[in-house]
Amino acid sequence: MNDEQRPDDHEADQPTADGSQPAVTPGVSTARDPAIVRGKSQAIAAILGLSLINGMLVTKFSGGLEGGSSPIDLLTALALFAVGFWWLHLDGRESGYRRSPLFNIGIVLLALIFVPLYFVQARPAGKRWQPVLGFFGLILASSIAAAIGAMMAGGGAGPVL
Repeated sequence: MNDEQRPDDHEADQPTADGSQPAVTPGVSTARDPAIVRGKSQAIAAILGLSLINGMLVTKFSGGLEGGSSPIDLLTALALFAVGFWWLHLDGRESGYRRSPLFNIGIVLLALIFVPLYFVQARPAGKRWQPVLGFFGLILASSIAAAIGAMMAGGGAGPVL
């Protein structure tokens, strides 16, 4: 590569092809940390696995998914919140967004509202709705995993689907 082909340091300040400014902080790499990416993938797999196991356990020991709450549901919900917050922690490190304690309380109390709000606040314009849709897709996939777990344990899917 000769000197004419080398990118200059000031090229990072130039607008991108669509005219927007690149979101690059000087001295900070824009490459995704493989450990964070792997951790986020593992958290999503754990959510789906916990949902599958919950469907099995609730069907075997508590009368099925359409029944009332059980200690198994409570334990699974706590585990899902822990894994979900681990995912949010990793995503916050990756995106550089820090949630307030009050925002975290909102996530626990009204996750269907506050998690999409987190994505809208933590992502740049144009990259906000894909993770919101992914979140709702994960909820659907988690419900399907619980129904599959229930069927594997010998119960019907009931009104979950």
